[in-house]
Amino acid sequence: MTIKLANGRTETWISDRTGHKSSRQIHHYKRAARKVAELGLGDFAPLDEAIPEL
Repeated sequence: MTIKLANGRTETWISDRTGHKSSRQIHHYKRAARKVAELGLGDFAPLDEAIPEL
């Protein structure tokens, strides 16, 4: 959730995938998401690139 929030995904996108039912639940991840965004860490790499032997 933190990485996806940092990379611009909406609360709706997050809740559809995680089952969180309120903004309050998602809010706990936003501070870390801001830090990830400030550091420019980007998104997850595709698995076929991250683990070539797959």
